[in-house]
Amino acid sequence: GQTMGVEGGIKDVYLIDIPLFSNRLVTVLQSGGINNLQCFDGGVRQPDGTLHLSYQAVNIVGLVACADLNRSIFLPGNHPPLMEFRKLVISTKKAVGHEFFRLYEDCSIIVSERIKTLIESGNFEGFTLTPLETSDD
Repeated sequence: GQTMGVEGGIKDVYLIDIPLFSNRLVTVLQSGGINNLQCFDGGVRQPDGTLHLSYQAVNIVGLVACADLNRSIFLPGNHPPLMEFRKLVISTKKAVGHEFFRLYEDCSIIVSERIKTLIESGNFEGFTLTPLETSDD
C-alpha cells in the first residue's frame, strides 16, 4: 500500500527537547480524547530552506509514576526522571486511566493500546511504537 506522509515526505514526529508533532497527529490524538497536550505553533525547516508550518511543539502535561521497578531492568545509580531502562514493565494499576503520558521515571512517552491503534490507523511517519510488558502490581 501507499504510505501517506506529510508535506514532501517529512515526518509527523520529531522527538527533540520539546516534541514536535504534525498538526494531523495532534488532531488525531485530540479527537481520540487526549486532552493533556499543551500545543504551540511550530515549524520544520528542511535543509533546502523550505519551511513547513503544519506542526505543534507539544508539552505532554503530567507525569505518571507507573514503572514496575521490581520487574523492570534498569541501570543502577540513576533516579527519576533520569532512570535508564533496559527492560521496562508498566504497572497497569498505576497507569489506569492514563492513555498518553510521560513516564515519571524516565520521561518516555507511553500510549495505551487504544491510542496505539488510533495512531497506527493514521500511517504517521517518524516514530516507532514499541510494545511494553505490563504487570498487575
